[in-house]
Amino acid sequence: MEAVLEGLLFVVGDDGLSLEQIKDILEIDFEEIKALIATLQEEYSKDSRGIKIEFLGNKLKLTTKKNIICIIKDYLKIKKPTHLVKLL
Repeated sequence: MEAVLEGLLFVVGDDGLSLEQIKDILEIDFEEIKALIATLQEEYSKDSRGIKIEFLGNKLKLTTKKNIICIIKDYLKIKKPTHLVKLL
């Protein structure tokens, strides 16, 4: 079930999922959802992981860990959008 929730959170991106949406999609009760979230949070808390799972507002989301945000920002500055280069 962890893999299913992880996949769903990846697919919905910034929209995230509410507990109610997770309940409806996975057809499990809130206690099971809380246990599932706790399992994922424990897995993502490891130093070897670059993402975490957290609530932002009332939505559960996958987010980037703070210790790698500057690396990602640097990468995004370097990366050039190829579709614009082709137009020029």
